[in-house]
Amino acid sequence: MIEWIIAASVSYVVYRALRGETKTNSPINNETVTESFKFINLQYVNPPQNKIVLLGKTGAGKSSTCNALLGKNVFQTNVLHGATDVVFSVKYKNTYELYDTPGLLDGKILTESVLNTIQQSRIVVYVTDRQLYRPELAIVKALSSKQKAWNAKHSNSSRHLLLYVNQKDVWEQTMAKSEIESHSTAILKQVSEWIDPKDVAFGASAPYKKGKVLQPEIEALEKLITKYLV
Repeated sequence: MIEWIIAASVSYVVYRALRGETKTNSPINNETVTESFKFINLQYVNPPQNKIVLLGKTGAGKSSTCNALLGKNVFQTNVLHGATDVVFSVKYKNTYELYDTPGLLDGKILTESVLNTIQQSRIVVYVTDRQLYRPELAIVKALSSKQKAWNAKHSNSSRHLLLYVNQKDVWEQTMAKSEIESHSTAILKQVSEWIDPKDVAFGASAPYKKGKVLQPEIEALEKLITKYLV
């Protein structure tokens, strides 16, 4: 059963899409995807479960980030087009489960299973590889406001929204140090209203240099996640 209450203000096209009443090849714009997040109503669901879900646009590196956190290749990756088309999970540390999700903003509507997983998760990690697009900021804003409303009413069961900025290795190979610093500062400023700078981690989930795959630089995100495990 869908666990959220459908608000009358949400567009009818989103409602139909979530119920599977639109054709799968119908074009879905970014505004419609962003609108989907308004279906999340944490006030009417059970306390969060020990789940960590990764969200982000296609190609940001969600699957490779999951692999880096696990220390082994479990999730399928595809650099060009994204390889995840369903919600997929594996066991993680301290009885937690780690969830990979299909990419956002690629012309597909969010499924009920994705929204359900978001609602059930204690920790949501938004993954990006650059400054966020306007639809992404709208998604971050929606998630933050829902979580904060929940936390205000449930002091003993907190939800957390983190930002992981991936592909640090690409930056280091294509940008000057001053440009990297400027880019990093711009991202922190973009999300500062909804995500504390202390909840933002930079890294490289699948670094690649001179034809060689290097060790993941995932320690900052691991430390951040561990801080919120219960």
